[in-house]
Amino acid sequence: MPVVHHWRQANNPEEIARLAAEYLMAGRMVVLPTEAGPMIAVRAGAPSLQTLAESPRLSVFADPSRVIDFGDVTPDEAAWCGRIWPSGVAWRRDDGSALWVPAHPLTNAILTLAGPLEFYPVTGEPAWGDEIALVIADDQPAAGALTVVRLADRNWSVLQPGMVSGESIREKLARQILFICTGNTCRSPMAEALFKQELSLRLGCSVGELPARGYRVRSAGTSAAPNDRPTPEAVEVLLEWNVDHSAHRSTPAGAELVASADDLIGMTRNHLLTVLSRYPVVRGSLRLLCGAEGDLDDPIGGSPEVYRACAETIRRHVNRLITEMGLT
Repeated sequence: MPVVHHWRQANNPEEIARLAAEYLMAGRMVVLPTEAGPMIAVRAGAPSLQTLAESPRLSVFADPSRVIDFGDVTPDEAAWCGRIWPSGVAWRRDDGSALWVPAHPLTNAILTLAGPLEFYPVTGEPAWGDEIALVIADDQPAAGALTVVRLADRNWSVLQPGMVSGESIREKLARQILFICTGNTCRSPMAEALFKQELSLRLGCSVGELPARGYRVRSAGTSAAPNDRPTPEAVEVLLEWNVDHSAHRSTPAGAELVASADDLIGMTRNHLLTVLSRYPVVRGSLRLLCGAEGDLDDPIGGSPEVYRACAETIRRHVNRLITEMGLT
């Protein structure tokens, strides 16, 4: 009978991950927790149980870039995978194979140590035999079934609904546009709001529909504290253009947010330089809001007229940027 560990109760989860990786690298089978429930795992290419020969198989790996190891994957398909994973979405390929990067923290750590695995879903009440070396149990219930998709370049469709909705997938695939200033209470929130307004007008949709149309627009600050309100002057100026951005709350320009952005638009050169100096991963294009006109002065502490002039400048350059970026 296999050894059973309950990882949420373990004093040393890292040791459990190391033990599981050792078994897997030796060609043994283990049962690992995933967000879709327990699955039998064996290292890719190792022999599996005869009883699993006809079972659905998932090739599972920790790094989305490893998708290129699994045959002829187009650049668009690889980019799609990089946006979606890790998550509860599996890609069923035309040859019947399926690829997946799980989000479960322990299993993802084991994958990093052991390399790509083949997973076989556990069905019914399992009776573990000697073929299974180790069972790592998660006492929390599974989030649900995997969402299974078919993918051809950037075109995708849901084959089997599951824990991740089609709407969530569309939002993850949306172009991420991030405006950056210092405190995220006046300049970048005004730019975010006016950009959303103009883009939605050009697309003929509401601001709320932008993610479904392929765009997610946000703002952040290099020195922002979380959840600060926008300045009253910024809110008032935006209302003059029928934009209510009073619900905005400040967000720090952290590593994950910056790394996910396709377009980083700074209010000043210093904002862009700060982001580049802080974070090793900046994959998005870098733009200055005002382009050749240079930096946009901070209106903080200024009169309503100063804010109004700042917003007018932002609005003018937002229109230019949407055209230059080829968004409509």
